[in-house]
Amino acid sequence: EIMKKDSSCDIHINNRKRLIRYLQKLDNNISITNNENKLLYDNVYFIGLTTNRDVLYKRINDRVDEMINDGLIDEVANLYNKGIKTNPVKTAIGYKELYLYFDKKLTLDEAIDKIKLNSRRYAKRQLTFFKNQFSDIKWYNLDEMDEEDIIKDILS
Repeated sequence: EIMKKDSSCDIHINNRKRLIRYLQKLDNNISITNNENKLLYDNVYFIGLTTNRDVLYKRINDRVDEMINDGLIDEVANLYNKGIKTNPVKTAIGYKELYLYFDKKLTLDEAIDKIKLNSRRYAKRQLTFFKNQFSDIKWYNLDEMDEEDIIKDILS
């Protein structure tokens, strides 16, 4: 199907996930040529919100603590006890660390610390991705502007 639409596609035939994603992009009329995506809409405004790294990391750590308090351990234990060991479960932040805890390879505190560390690393990768992939993002630092001023700037 992809070869009918784009004979230059070099994704391996066994890489089903990438093939499906590529086909979806082709079917949604998004240009893939020269690694440039053509947007479906012309009037698009990209904004990015950022904050001081210490503030961001504290928010991430607090969010992990909240998830633990809201039942993440029980949620993962339920999957673990059912013997569910699919790739998404083995690679998802929070799940993979708690699986190591249930396998007695980490203490609970070590697992929680690893969840926090991996979440912070993921946030850093996301920020790097957006800064490198989208040159037209208008960035706002939440330490320098409040939300109302950001909204006013966007709407002006």
